[in-house]
Amino acid sequence: MPRPVAASGRAEVVMQCALTIDTGSWPGIDGHEGAQRLEENSRSALAGLPGLLAADSRVIAITGASDAAD
Repeated sequence: MPRPVAASGRAEVVMQCALTIDTGSWPGIDGHEGAQRLEENSRSALAGLPGLLAADSRVIAITGASDAAD
């Protein structure tokens, strides 16, 4: 059961998202260093959200993109 969130203060939000990327822009994405670069860039992009105090990002899996996403 989720805990109520106060109107002011802090809350922790856990999100899941799926990204479709151009692999030409991310050489080595299927390796540790490429995945680490994507995590770092994701954190930087999230840092622009108003009121965001901290962000963390972790690559869980990398697979071939589905044509259904087009």
